[in-house]
Amino acid sequence: MAGIRSARRKWWVWGLIAGTAASLLAGWAAINLRPSLETWPELPTARQGGVEVRFFGTASLAFIDDAEAFVIDGFVSRPRLGPVLLTRLAPDERALRQTFTQAGINKVSAVLATHSHYDHAMDAPAIVRLYGGEVWGGASTGRIARADGDVPFRQIAAADMLEVGSMTVRIFEIDHAPDGLMMGDVAEDFAVPAKAGDYRFGKGYGLHITHGECRIMVMPSAGLPHEELSHYPADVIFLSVGQLGLQDTDYIRRYYAATVGASGARLVVPIHWDDFTRPLEKPLKPLPYAVDRIDIALTEISVLARGDVSVALPLLNAPLDLSASGRC
Repeated sequence: MAGIRSARRKWWVWGLIAGTAASLLAGWAAINLRPSLETWPELPTARQGGVEVRFFGTASLAFIDDAEAFVIDGFVSRPRLGPVLLTRLAPDERALRQTFTQAGINKVSAVLATHSHYDHAMDAPAIVRLYGGEVWGGASTGRIARADGDVPFRQIAAADMLEVGSMTVRIFEIDHAPDGLMMGDVAEDFAVPAKAGDYRFGKGYGLHITHGECRIMVMPSAGLPHEELSHYPADVIFLSVGQLGLQDTDYIRRYYAATVGASGARLVVPIHWDDFTRPLEKPLKPLPYAVDRIDIALTEISVLARGDVSVALPLLNAPLDLSASGRC
């Protein structure tokens, strides 16, 4: 009997070890495994006359005209996952200087934070401190700007039409992707450094940018617009696919129809697909399976495009050739 009990204990121990190892392996796979985007087409790069457009990861873009930039979000600090979960965050000025130097940006007209989550609004005040201009955004972004150096701030709202350099920028309100975290408004007593969860959504905005004949729409979140976007015809749309792959097919179709379909865009440039806990010194990679299903989102968008609309990923911090749109 003693021998049988001993054997059972050994099997129980080995079973516990095997179960623990399997759980650890599954956890590692969920955090580290991610889809490959190697087969997806990429936008070519080309230096053209007029405004140059560069992508800085997530939903961050810079529209550069003679070294002066209009920046959307401008989030380049990209703290790693550990600090995001465990510590308070502050902008990384070294990363900002390095990214903007590579882009040839010497001066900033404005930084428009499309909503107030940390991966959209955290770096906006630091950019203005370093390169001038003012922060544009909703009331929650204003609290962030006030807390981080009290930099110049301009509150925006849906239906605003703004002039920046040679561009006209129109504002419309949009939702966050469904089931978003950290919703609501940034607190009045917000202070920097701040926890990631302190950067709450506030209000979300999409943009319609006109430069000459070129019309560009920016959808920085995969949420539905609050108005009919056929009033904002576009040639190119920078389309957020963040969390889109977690939604059902019906939602993806409604999102595509309300954005690409309504605007008439002929070129779709997916944004907010990359893992923003990786520094920009490393190649961009899609978010892991544990967080998002970028592969599903891109596949669905390509099916909906039906070959009539081009879909191509943007390269990091390079002048993007938007000529596939037919007008830009």
